[in-house]
Amino acid sequence: MKAFFRSFFASLLALLFVVLIIAGIAGSKASKKPKIEDHSYLVVDVYGDIIPYYPPDGIVAEILGGGEPETVHRILTNLEKAEVDDRIEGVIMKISSSNSLGAASIEEVRNAIKDVRASGKNVYAFADALDRNSIFLASACDSIFVPRTAYINFIGIGGGVQFVKGTLDKLGIKPNLHKIDEYKSAAEMVTRENMSPEAGEMRQWLMDDMWDTAMGALTEDRGLSEEKIIELMEHALFTAKEAKEAGLVDEL
Repeated sequence: MKAFFRSFFASLLALLFVVLIIAGIAGSKASKKPKIEDHSYLVVDVYGDIIPYYPPDGIVAEILGGGEPETVHRILTNLEKAEVDDRIEGVIMKISSSNSLGAASIEEVRNAIKDVRASGKNVYAFADALDRNSIFLASACDSIFVPRTAYINFIGIGGGVQFVKGTLDKLGIKPNLHKIDEYKSAAEMVTRENMSPEAGEMRQWLMDDMWDTAMGALTEDRGLSEEKIIELMEHALFTAKEAKEAGLVDEL
C-alpha cells in the first residue's frame, strides 16, 4: 500500500511540475508585448501549413515542437488590428504557392486585405513562387512583387476522382453501403468504376463556382479579361519577367 501511495504522489508531483512549467512559459509569452514604432509595416507570412486555429492544447505541442504554427485566425486577427492601429502604415503579405490555405480561407484573407486597403493603408504582396490560388490571394493587394528568380505556374481548374471497386472485386471485398440519394456520391469510390452523371454534374457546379469567383476577382483586381486569363492559363508556366509582361505581377 505504501508503494502505491509513493507512486501516486510521485506521479501527481510530476504532473504538477509539468503544469507549472507550461504555465510559466505561457505567462512569459503573455508578458512579452512587442514594441511597435510609428510607420511600421505588419509582415504576414502565408507559407507552408496554415491551420484554421490554434488548438487549446497547443501550448504542449509548441513546447515539444519548438514553435507556434501559423493559423488563419491569427492572420485575420492581425489584419483587423493593422486596419485600426495608427502605428501601422501598411501590410506586406509574404505569399508562396506552398501554403495550405483552402478556397474558403483564401476568400476570408482576401476580404480582410480589402478591409485594410479600404482604411487607407497599402497592402503589398511579395512572392517567390505563385500558382493560381496564390495569385488569386495576392491580387487582393495593391501590388504584387516577385524576385527575378520567381516561378509562376498559372493553370486552369480541374479535378479527379479515384475509384477502387475493381481492386476490391479482385480482392473479393464487397462494400456494405447504402446510398441515400443520387447526389450523395461519397460512396461511389467503392461502389462504382466511374462517376455517375449526378456526381459529375455536382462537381461541375463546384468548379463553375470556383471559376466564376476567380475570374471575377482577377478581372477586377488585375484588369484582365476572361479571354486573356484563359490565354495565360494555356501558356501555363511563366518566368518572373514573362509574368510581369502578362500582367500577373507588377514589379520584379
